[in-house]
Amino acid sequence: MRCMLSFVVGFAALALTLFVDAGPLHAGVPAASYHFVDFRARSTGYVGHTYVVYGTIDDRGRIVAARAAGFYPSGAFSQSLFTVVLPMPSYVGLERSDRSDPPSAVFRLRLGASSYRRLVTTVERLRRRQPPWHLFFFNCNAFTASVARSIGLRVPSPLELPTAFISGLHAMNHLPPVKFERVDDRPE
Repeated sequence: MRCMLSFVVGFAALALTLFVDAGPLHAGVPAASYHFVDFRARSTGYVGHTYVVYGTIDDRGRIVAARAAGFYPSGAFSQSLFTVVLPMPSYVGLERSDRSDPPSAVFRLRLGASSYRRLVTTVERLRRRQPPWHLFFFNCNAFTASVARSIGLRVPSPLELPTAFISGLHAMNHLPPVKFERVDDRPE
């Protein structure tokens, strides 16, 4: 019984953090709008890619305004096998394939204003800092994990393949299944 009570209290605290503080936002945004984050994976390329889409959604879950951020290697050798062994210069941004290729996994959360501010601050901090990209030490999953941790989520190993990483992120946080309907919601 004590274990069940702890579980219920823990789940209630998580629900409060993620959903209760998700009321109307601020002036200039429709009254029935909420902050959100999508943790997304796509299976294209060698191993795939993870990235985040964040912004506002309406009361039906349709994206009103969105930004996206992923973590990528850059420089002369960024498209070579050197990325397996050498740290590479990096950037936080969006690539064409994030807009054009459909995601293979999506985990969406509605966020309260304070969680959303922490998420945006984390993305901007990593954009300014530009840590070296490395396949094993800091990759797109590690970037996504940093964003997820900033809003209080538990994260799986960043060494998993992107789709498994997003599925693991959802499973580790004991949240109900996500219903994601495909609409024209590709980030700008």
